[in-house]
Amino acid sequence: MDPFSSQGVGQSRVSVLLSWCAEEGIAIDRRVYVADGPSGISVHSTGKEIHPRETVVSIPRSAILSMRNCTVRQAIADGPYSDWRYDHLNLALALYTEILYGPKSHWYGYLQSLPDERPDLPLFWRVHRVGSSSEDGDVAWQWLQGTEVDRLSARKESRREAPSHATVRRYFDEMVAPLCIGLTELSTNPPTFVGLIRAYALVCSRAFVTDLYHGLCMVPIADAFNHHMQNHVHLEVEDTVCPHCGSQEICAHDSDDEENAPSDLDISSYPNAANEGTFEMVTNTLVPPTTEVFNTYGETLSNAELLLSYGFLLDQNDNDHLSWEITDPDLLDEPKSEVLRDLYINIYDAIPQGTLDAFEESELVEHTSDKLSALSISGEGKISSRLWLLLAVQSLLLGEVTAGDVKAILDRIPSMIEAQLDLEAQTSDEDEDAMDEVLQDSQVMHIPRLVLALCQRRRASYRGGGIYTLEELGIELDNLPETWTRTRSAMTLLIGERSILDSCEAAWSDLVTSISD
Repeated sequence: MDPFSSQGVGQSRVSVLLSWCAEEGIAIDRRVYVADGPSGISVHSTGKEIHPRETVVSIPRSAILSMRNCTVRQAIADGPYSDWRYDHLNLALALYTEILYGPKSHWYGYLQSLPDERPDLPLFWRVHRVGSSSEDGDVAWQWLQGTEVDRLSARKESRREAPSHATVRRYFDEMVAPLCIGLTELSTNPPTFVGLIRAYALVCSRAFVTDLYHGLCMVPIADAFNHHMQNHVHLEVEDTVCPHCGSQEICAHDSDDEENAPSDLDISSYPNAANEGTFEMVTNTLVPPTTEVFNTYGETLSNAELLLSYGFLLDQNDNDHLSWEITDPDLLDEPKSEVLRDLYINIYDAIPQGTLDAFEESELVEHTSDKLSALSISGEGKISSRLWLLLAVQSLLLGEVTAGDVKAILDRIPSMIEAQLDLEAQTSDEDEDAMDEVLQDSQVMHIPRLVLALCQRRRASYRGGGIYTLEELGIELDNLPETWTRTRSAMTLLIGERSILDSCEAAWSDLVTSISD
C-alpha cells in the first residue's frame, strides 16, 4: 500500500511540503523558492541577488527528524544496534517507520516530498529495480573491480564505517521487521527490505550531522539544495548542546562530577530543550538572480566517493585520484613489504618538516594536499609526495642502505629530491651533460621503474586484468543500452581512472627512456 496515497488530488508535493513548513515554523527567504522537476525538488533564487552571510532558510530543531524524536526512538535506543556505527541504519529505520505511518506521521508533509526513486548506491546494485535489467547491477560490479569504489567500500566495511549488504539484510531481519510487525498502526502496511533500502539510501544521500544531541538527522528543506563543488550555501548548527537533553543552556546534566552527573535524567524534565534553536542555511558567496542554489556534500569528494555515498557522478571532478593504503597488497611487490611499510612510517614521522615542500616545483610529484589521499596519484597523473617518499625508501633498500639505518635514509632523502627535480628538468632540456650528473644518484634511477610497476599492478586489478585499452572501453560504453545506468556509471568511473593511470605511466615512461638513452 502506498502510505502517501491520501495526498489531496491536485496538490503538488511542493505545495504540501510548503504548507507543512509553514506549520512547523520553517522560514524560507522570499528571494529563494522550492521547485519540482524531473530529477526531484531543488531550490532556486528569484530575480534578486543574495549577498554572503545571509540566512535563506531557518529550520526549528523541532522540525528535524532524528533517532531522538522519531516514533520508534525508544526501540532504537534500547535495541541491539544502538552503537554509533549503526547510526545510518538506525536513522533509516526512523525514517522508514515514519514513511510507513504515512499521513499519521508528524513529518508527513516533508516525507511525501522525498523522491520516489531511491539514490542508486552501488551497495544495492545487485538488488533488482523495477524497469531495469537484472543483469545491469551484476555487470556493473564486475566493471567496478579494483576501482576506487571497490577499494573505498572494502575499507569502510573493514573499519565498520559503513555496513555491507549482508549487514543491512540482517538489520532488516533482526530489527526492522520485528519492530514494524509489532506496531498495530502498521498492520496494513508491512515493511519490506526494498523499503528499508530506499530509506537507507535517502539517509546516505540527504542526512546531515548536526549537534551533539540529535547527531545524524534529516533536515527538511536543507536537503533540497543539490550538490555542486561551487556551492552557494552551507548548514550552520549550534552543535555544543547537552548530549542528554539537547539544551543549549546550562542544565542539570552539566556537572563537574562526571560519576554523579544525572545523565539518565528523563528528557521530560526539559520538555522544550531539544526543540530550542534553529538550524540555518546560510550563503557563503553571492547568489546570482534566477539560478539554482547549491549546497555541497563535501568540497574534496571524488567521483568514487560521490557514487559510493550519493549514487551519482560529476561530468568533471578535479578531486578524482587513485589511492592506496599502506596495507594494500598491490602497493608493494616485494618479500619484505611489511618491513618496508614500518620503515616508511618511521621515516615519515621523523623527516624534518618542510622537506617535501620542494616538490612544489615538480611536474611529476604532487605535494600532498588536503584533497589527496596520502598515497595516491592525482587527476593530473602526478604521484603524491608521500608515495614518492615510500618508493624512495624502497629504492634505497634495493641499494646499500639497510632497513635499520633510519638516519642514513633521512640523510639521503633531500639529495634524492634534488636529483628527482634535476632529472625532470634535464629530461625536458635534453641536456646530456646534466643528465650524466643526475645519473650518479643511482637510487633515484630506480623510482621511475617502481612507479611504472605500481601502475601495472593497479591496472591488473581491474576487470580482465586491465587488458582493455581506453578506446576499447569507450566503444564498450557506447554500445551499452541507455537503461543500463549502473554499468554506464561503473564504466565511466573506470575510464576516468584509466585516464589517470595512463597519464602517470606516460610521464614516468619518458623518464625511464631518458635514463636508458
